[in-house]
Amino acid sequence: MFGFEQIKIDRHIMTLEEDERRQRLTAVVSAVRPLGGAMVAQGVESANNHAVVSQAEIELVRGFFCGRTMPLSLLLTCLEAAGVSLRMRKKGRWK
Repeated sequence: MFGFEQIKIDRHIMTLEEDERRQRLTAVVSAVRPLGGAMVAQGVESANNHAVVSQAEIELVRGFFCGRTMPLSLLLTCLEAAGVSLRMRKKGRWK
């Protein structure tokens, strides 16, 4: 139907009071889920934010609660230590 794989939920929603945050996330999920694609909640920076996002059944999160920004070389070292291997696609993207 639509040509997208992910829908990003703006980090601004994570800064709202808890009740309003829950209401907004529920409304977004209700409107977006039928369209397909994964939802990514941005700005998840606390356990409380993560709990609200999890209750809303949002598949992916992004924010300092999950991990800090780091250089690519350090990320690759961490992934290698965890036994994760990456390979390049033809167009230079990680697979």
